[in-house]
Amino acid sequence: SEGNLSAEKTEYSEEKCPACGSRMLVRRSRAGARFLSCEKYPTCKTTKSLPTGVPCPVCGGDLVERGGKRGMFYGCSNYPSCTYTAKELPKKE
Repeated sequence: SEGNLSAEKTEYSEEKCPACGSRMLVRRSRAGARFLSCEKYPTCKTTKSLPTGVPCPVCGGDLVERGGKRGMFYGCSNYPSCTYTAKELPKKE
């Protein structure tokens, strides 16, 4: 419909929602971090961190984008078991 700017910026992920099977959308948090959310929101409230494809140098888990009061950073998806964080992504080896 006219005037709906958000429809033009909608970015779909290849992943399907594990709860309802719908497509997952790439969205931004208030802090600026990108994450996956079910397109059926608010009916389905499933969300997931968006994987970067870079392994954690400490435990081997995937690094994900996070946002906090001090800005954007990358943290291990295995938090709280692994507390690795970095301001920038380490190089893939």
